[in-house]
Amino acid sequence: MSEPGKIVSEHKDRVVYDQGDIFVKVFDSERDRDDEVANLRKLEAAGITIPEIIDTSGTKMITRRMPGGPIDELIATDWATMPRADRNVLIERVAAVTRKIRDAGYDWPDFVTYHIYVADDAIRVLDPPRLRRGKLDLSPLYWSTEAPTVTRTDRLRFWRAYAGNAPLPRLRRIGHRGRFRLYRWAPGRIEQKSCLPWARFVNAIDAPYSSADEVVSHPDLEIVRQLADRTNARLGDLHVKIVKDPDEAKREWEAHRTLMAAGFPVPQPALGGITEDGRGVFCSVNLDGLFPMDDVWETLDRRKAVRAVADITRRLHTGGLVHKDLYLCHCFVAKGGEQVTLIDLARVTKTTSRRLRVKDLAALVHSSRGIASRTDLMRGFKRYGGDRRLAKSVLRKARRMAKHLPKNIRDGTHVPHRRRVT
Repeated sequence: MSEPGKIVSEHKDRVVYDQGDIFVKVFDSERDRDDEVANLRKLEAAGITIPEIIDTSGTKMITRRMPGGPIDELIATDWATMPRADRNVLIERVAAVTRKIRDAGYDWPDFVTYHIYVADDAIRVLDPPRLRRGKLDLSPLYWSTEAPTVTRTDRLRFWRAYAGNAPLPRLRRIGHRGRFRLYRWAPGRIEQKSCLPWARFVNAIDAPYSSADEVVSHPDLEIVRQLADRTNARLGDLHVKIVKDPDEAKREWEAHRTLMAAGFPVPQPALGGITEDGRGVFCSVNLDGLFPMDDVWETLDRRKAVRAVADITRRLHTGGLVHKDLYLCHCFVAKGGEQVTLIDLARVTKTTSRRLRVKDLAALVHSSRGIASRTDLMRGFKRYGGDRRLAKSVLRKARRMAKHLPKNIRDGTHVPHRRRVT
């Protein structure tokens, strides 16, 4: 069989390739392959559905493509809008599989959401190389579901289906929780490498400039806005940001690379670098035909606009990222369209902090004052997957944000600057 070309996932001791109707997992040694096959058979003997194994020749294990998809993708996409009855049924099915692993006397140190495939006919588990005898620890499963769409009610229902009326356990705080966060972006990172890594000067679109100094000193550079710490300008089809701190330009460049690889709509990074006097330069391609959402709100279908903002915010937070500057003016959209493009990514941070997620949502609520109705906000919370407790926290934070603003902004007499997009 010829070697497959598309990498699904890659680990230090094995690589998984996609070959259409089958998956080919290549191990470092036959012993590693035999251990995983043996563990799959142990799970099958415990009454758990596993992938269909077609061949185990050499260091390869070939399995048939499974129907459905991993739970982490479901959490990131349809979980918040799934009817409560369907969600409860799925939670109980996952709890039943987990209970079988426990009753068989096994511990699985990386039993997480992306190792559980959900389909209409069955729930399958895969990748059990670390399966061992012992008491099952639910901490990895818990941390891998640490997403805004998974509520406390979901967790309690899982526990009741798993352990009945037993008291809730004290979950072990895993030292490397990041390894268990949703990693469905991995295939995108492997396939998409269109944006170059940061350097002293980096040119991602083959523009006719050879240095950052050439960009900032170009005679056609048009200053749009100038502040104490940064300057916004235009140069042809480029939006140019010149900042005092070169690390800020680097952070924004790398944030664009991360979100591009994850499939988020963001401006295409074009040029970046450091000038001789130590300033940072970040250039992106202008967003032709896109406008700040608060400028064109009245022209949009409100239901679609609310759904688009809630979906992209949920994806961002579920993937372990926060924007930290998530106002409607940083959400660009075409007139009449519903795909949101995020801008101003210099403060994007990898974290699962609930406080920072609340801050992102509060920024959206605060920037929608006088634009979105209370009904719009409630629809957005529901689409995002938040509950009443989260809504109270967000509204409380939004009120605090309003108090920190100057009076001319609070009373609506201030006219904010709008980024010019042509």
